[in-house]
Amino acid sequence: MQRDQLKAILTQQVARYPQPLMVSLYLSGQFPPKKVAEWTQELSDIGLTVYVQDGAGTEALSQDIMASYYELFTCNIGEIREIFKQDQASTEFKASKLSLIEYQKIRKEQSCRQSLLFSLRYMPIENNPFSLVQ
Repeated sequence: MQRDQLKAILTQQVARYPQPLMVSLYLSGQFPPKKVAEWTQELSDIGLTVYVQDGAGTEALSQDIMASYYELFTCNIGEIREIFKQDQASTEFKASKLSLIEYQKIRKEQSCRQSLLFSLRYMPIENNPFSLVQ
């Protein structure tokens, strides 16, 4: 019911704006891969550009679980690649940059999906592991 309501609202918004609209999803493992794949495809079918964040930096889900989701997504579902690593031992959110080798590996990976990179530059400068000035 709620999903149908949200789909109706989003369909109206897509029709209202001449520019492309994008939504992004962060997977927490609460819904099974098949349901998430169906939902992302429904969102794409109404005209939204859909991206799914890979969760690699936060390691909220194992690589195997994330792969079980991604293998069901069609190529029109984009991917947001996290280019940081969260400090799992910290009680507060702390993260650091990927090494140059890890970053280059991500940049070289090939996929049929459009891919975007997600860093943490939105964080306040004093906490920002990706500050522009080193």
